[in-house]
Amino acid sequence: MSGKVNYIKHLQSVVERMNDDDRLSPWHISLYHALFHCWNDNRLENPVSINRNELMKLSKIGSMNTYTKTLKELSHWEYLLYEPSKNRWVGSKIYMYRFDTCSDNSGDNTTDKRTDKTAVIPVIKQVRPSLKSIKVNKEIKDLKVEKEVKSKTSFAVPELEEVKSFFISNGSTGSEGENFFNYFSSNGWLVGGKAKMKDWNAAARNWIKRSANFKNGNRGSSAVENRLNTNNDKDYSMPL
Repeated sequence: MSGKVNYIKHLQSVVERMNDDDRLSPWHISLYHALFHCWNDNRLENPVSINRNELMKLSKIGSMNTYTKTLKELSHWEYLLYEPSKNRWVGSKIYMYRFDTCSDNSGDNTTDKRTDKTAVIPVIKQVRPSLKSIKVNKEIKDLKVEKEVKSKTSFAVPELEEVKSFFISNGSTGSEGENFFNYFSSNGWLVGGKAKMKDWNAAARNWIKRSANFKNGNRGSSAVENRLNTNNDKDYSMPL
């Protein structure tokens, strides 16, 4: 590797790249930083001989399969180069790719492609919202949605005079409006005694319609209803 590694710029570039990489999981990030720790202990020189148990403990990965899969994916996605050992007595090796943008590397043609990715992976700096601002914006958005839902579904109990005025304007009387108001006030403004009322205007129009039908005598024309009406002459020879 040519030149000294600027590990601050290196880590900044890696974090920016990982932030844009939707393939990564927390295991990839944790393992990469564990490998960087080993690389740093090796004075940022390649290759680095790695110990599986040590890395699993350092990265908090409890599954051997997860560890192996994650390491291979980091290598495949060109965060590093992984060279597994075929000898059980010899440890595997990794080559950490450089992501720092040191100017002294730009004109060096002897750079090892396995250890320097600055020429093929540009560092693109973007202004990104902080996690705190994202959380605040989400809370504001959720609050607006909640208010909109409440405005559509909430029911406000009308005033008596408002109900009476509505009945009069719809061809009924203020007295009938008062009957409507008293009835639903007594049952907690429930429709059918069960469901919470959503639109008292619609309920009032239905009340006015039923009241008009009742006054016009459209209460039913069955023989039983006529016989039970005490104002009519009865033929008591007819069975009930």
